[in-house]
Amino acid sequence: MSSGRKLTSKGGPTSTGGVVLEGNENLNIEGKIIASIGQLVSCPVCGPGKGPIVAVGERTLILPAGPAALVDDYVACGCPPMSNKLLP
Repeated sequence: MSSGRKLTSKGGPTSTGGVVLEGNENLNIEGKIIASIGQLVSCPVCGPGKGPIVAVGERTLILPAGPAALVDDYVACGCPPMSNKLLP
């Protein structure tokens, strides 16, 4: 992980009230399916209604679907850039 930030999982919340829709289905850590950069997240606020996770900062943990998604990464949906963030 980077900077002590926590991993994000499928079903995890976002700052706009959305949830992480995808994860590495075969990777279960403490009962949670861990998400990767590029996987989809819902957004109830914007027109598109969903978008991919975009990394903020470097990654050292690479999962089968790509680099691990972390708290404070953002969702590239129709909201203003970096306003829809992944929450713990």
